[in-house]
Amino acid sequence: MPSHMSEPAAPPSEPPASQSLARAAASGVAWTTLAKVVSQATGIGVTLLLARLLTPRDFGLVGMVSVFSGFVALLGELGFGAALVQKSELEERHLSTVFWFNTAAGVLLGGAMAAAAPLLAEFYAEPKLVGLTRAVALSFVIMPLGAVHQAVLSRKLGFKSLAWVDTLVALLSAAVAVVAALRGLGPWALVLRSLTVAAAGVAGLWLAAGWRPRLSFDARALKELLGFSANLFAFNAVNYWARNGDQLLIGKVLGAASVGIYARAYSTMTMPISEVTSVLTKVMFPTLSRLQHRHDEFRALYLRSLENIALLTFPLMAVLLAIANPFVLSVFGPNWAEVVPVLQVLCPVAAVQSIGTTAGWIYQATGRTDVLFRYGAIVSPLILGSIGVGVALGSPLTVAICYAVMNLVILPYPQFAVAGRLIGLRPGQVLAAVRASIAHSVLASVPAWAVGAYLPGPHLVRFLAGAVTGLAIYVGIVHTLRAPAYLRLRAQLGDVLRSRASVAER
Repeated sequence: MPSHMSEPAAPPSEPPASQSLARAAASGVAWTTLAKVVSQATGIGVTLLLARLLTPRDFGLVGMVSVFSGFVALLGELGFGAALVQKSELEERHLSTVFWFNTAAGVLLGGAMAAAAPLLAEFYAEPKLVGLTRAVALSFVIMPLGAVHQAVLSRKLGFKSLAWVDTLVALLSAAVAVVAALRGLGPWALVLRSLTVAAAGVAGLWLAAGWRPRLSFDARALKELLGFSANLFAFNAVNYWARNGDQLLIGKVLGAASVGIYARAYSTMTMPISEVTSVLTKVMFPTLSRLQHRHDEFRALYLRSLENIALLTFPLMAVLLAIANPFVLSVFGPNWAEVVPVLQVLCPVAAVQSIGTTAGWIYQATGRTDVLFRYGAIVSPLILGSIGVGVALGSPLTVAICYAVMNLVILPYPQFAVAGRLIGLRPGQVLAAVRASIAHSVLASVPAWAVGAYLPGPHLVRFLAGAVTGLAIYVGIVHTLRAPAYLRLRAQLGDVLRSRASVAER
């Protein structure tokens, strides 16, 4: 394990091809991160505005629909997009066939979702869900139109183009949502935001990818992709309900307001997963797929990625746990006070999941989605069982506690042990890669908590002061100790900034 006192030199025997891929991955991460900062800032801003303009019930109603709509979206794609990225030898017939299959599936599933709207409203005893569900169903017709284009860009390592599409979509959808909320449209503001994401995303991907489907369909091409995609879809299906069963059960048993409280805490704690790990996933899956038969290089690049994720996500969650009370009360307002203890319980879960979700890179990049599905078939019922116990105990907080116990105590070791066997990776190596970030984050969270709890003044002042204190101390620690992940990230961002300055000068 490298020391945290100096930057380790690259192994001299590393093949040039591997070095080239590592540089491409680093550049992709840096470009994507820079563009993601804009979309993330936009997302935070619109979330704060909508939390003030809408009620927990508004968010809860849309959350009830999204539990089912998210699963229907999985049915439409069936994992073919990832199969296109992973496949070593890809032909035009694969691309066009998947495009037309996705399009047809989207139309059928959108129609089915719209037809089932009254049943969904009856299940929750919420008549307003009929119109909301039918509007959301439109996204199933739109989104499949861009899935192949996204795969084409990912396969070409076109991360810069993907990042700019994401940025523009975030800005446009945020504007639509805020205008709708200001006009008093309630939960429709959230629905319109999701529809804008779908439509603008497809338009951007078509422009960026430059690929157009041919009027052809080859059933044999679909079959060649099915072995990978079917197992990936099966895992995504069981994993989906393990990850979203909480909102379904809370909505059915405890009501829309409880869904809103839990969903607000859950979406806040998943921020590092959606905004940090997702950035790396876009880069690392196609990059690692090229190393699927070179396990030593695969393992080295994967462990570096874990160090980078832990460097960013662990301190965010540690500090957020420490200042959760002033954060929630100042950012979301007093109507969301019940979110505080739920969020505090879920923060450690987010830290673990930010690295745990990367196990999927190993299964997919090596083409072993069959192992991924078998693992998910065992683990998902355990997660659903923990959620069921929490709902039976009667509050969003008890759901969070039971969910946390499962994710922090029971699942971490097997999560990496099973996937690691495919590339010769041991769970101890994973722990060694992130343990420094754990220690540094805990150290930084203590003064953050003290400032947030005892500094006089309004909640906003205590939140900002606590956050700045904790994160500044964390940066000071990793800078003083010259943590390798910190030095690499700083160097990569510096290279990109210099590249952008050079382009601007020309």
